[in-house]
Amino acid sequence: ATSPPFQICTEVLRVNKQIYHESVNTLYASNMFVRLSLYNDDVHWTHSLLEGTELGFVCSNPTLVAKLKGHALDVRLIQEKSKILRCQVVFPAIFLPRFLNFLQTMCDALPKWGREHAIHLHLRQKYRTSPMATESLLLEPWRSLHVIQSVVVGTSIVAPDYANGLRTSMMTHFHPDKWLQSLVKLKDIAIQDFAKGHSQDALNHCMYAHSDVSSFPIFYRDISPRQP
Repeated sequence: ATSPPFQICTEVLRVNKQIYHESVNTLYASNMFVRLSLYNDDVHWTHSLLEGTELGFVCSNPTLVAKLKGHALDVRLIQEKSKILRCQVVFPAIFLPRFLNFLQTMCDALPKWGREHAIHLHLRQKYRTSPMATESLLLEPWRSLHVIQSVVVGTSIVAPDYANGLRTSMMTHFHPDKWLQSLVKLKDIAIQDFAKGHSQDALNHCMYAHSDVSSFPIFYRDISPRQP
């Protein structure tokens, strides 16, 4: 069974406009949301994906979804460079692992699936006070995907070095040596920042490296011996 996605009663937002405007910030401050945009030329592909991931959070008014500003992460899943937006879905971030598990299953079952899709990730909000908390929850799990045709990671509030490392990880097969090299690079950058007196930048790069290490079990199965 799935645990309730919210710690507050969302029905209260429908009482009237005044209560909505007074309460909606509490909803966004205590819960992280993901907006998923699906681009493809085949409507059946969209239905299959939504059914497979069991993401039933579809808004009856697409205009409202397009205007949404309180969500934490924007995700675009594009099939074969399609420019047709089939639908947009908003769901609580606690269901992101379910979505990623489905995509990972597709990549494993259909080797060409990743080469036919592009993924765009844009982090819009940071809700937690500790460094890298939002990235660890919303971006690191995407490292479980590999050999994706094209990956874009927005850098408006994400460090370019971290974004490039995530992008490279998702577009290639996992190699332990390259992974370790990326950690060494982050360490060297942190040392350089500290030497220049940029202590906050140095701390951020240390946190990026720590986040990479923390996410290692997600894709460790790619190199571990298969159990009989």
